Amino acid sequence: MYLKNHLGPTALALIVWTGSALCATAWGSDEQDAAHRSVVARIEKLQNLKAHYQDVEEFAAYPTDGPVAEALKKVVSEGSKDNLVFEFHTGRYKSDCTFAFLRGAAKLEEEYLQYGTPGTHRIEIKRKMFSTGNGRYEQFIQESPSGRMQGSIRAERRPVETALEMGLGLRTYDSQDVMSAESYAALEQKSFDDGLLVLCRRDEKGDVEHEWTFDTTRGAALTSYAVKFKDFVGLEVTCDDFVDIGGVRLPRRIRKLRFSKARTTPLERGAVSIDTVQVEEYNLNDPSQSEDDMYIVFPVGTRMHDDRNGHTFSVVDKAQAFPDE
Repeated sequence: MYLKNHLGPTALALIVWTGSALCATAWGSDEQDAAHRSVVARIEKLQNLKAHYQDVEEFAAYPTDGPVAEALKKVVSEGSKDNLVFEFHTGRYKSDCTFAFLRGAAKLEEEYLQYGTPGTHRIEIKRKMFSTGNGRYEQFIQESPSGRMQGSIRAERRPVETALEMGLGLRTYDSQDVMSAESYAALEQKSFDDGLLVLCRRDEKGDVEHEWTFDTTRGAALTSYAVKFKDFVGLEVTCDDFVDIGGVRLPRRIRKLRFSKARTTPLERGAVSIDTVQVEEYNLNDPSQSEDDMYIVFPVGTRMHDDRNGHTFSVVDKAQAFPDE
């Protein structure tokens, strides 16, 4: 079963934006403006969402010498001082994932079914959990085969940065902030042709451009997202195999290709990593999902580090979450 929908009497209500109040640039024709408003309304319907999916990631091998290798060694050295765990992936990985999103807070649970080949500075992970929102970031990692478990809580917001999030239009690449109705209303209209609306946002210097393409003939479905730098495309996300749930067209298949100016690889189109998501089930507007569900429940035996106060301790007696008091 792919989909579940819990729609209350007001779940499909649309918020109509005037355009001039929120948009940073002038809007186009009446038809184009209507298309833009449909994109804004779309994100309002995705504020309470769950998804279960299979994720296959392919990583090109990191170089063992040269400037890139030296940079990686420096990252590991500096990170170890802050009790950070780093994975430098190589090969092909397959994982079973559960994702939850509620009004800007997100949680990802990931269990590896297949692990890649050994690589430099790499540890093997059996299970991972991430949670972000409300000014904090939680992480849980269970190593394999030792089973050692580590957890941390930090007083900062970090992106979970999954291909699913970007494919649904919930977050941009390398950003701590989620995309809201206001965010989409403020995007520049780059083009509108045959129902395809292209929206974009540039950084202050104009060096980086984020670009979204929506198919307004299919319920404002997000078909692609790209991050473009001055002289190369750093990230491409494409979506297909759409299904309708609650009036929103959501993709069952998402592909994320990441590129590097510093190197090319034998992977497709020279990408340094390829991430393919196959969604098995969406659950939209589940009334049982609450803010408490966004916290990680750390298993017994987890060695915890709370960066907010510097405390290090172990979870004993029973699995436990650590919500803010």
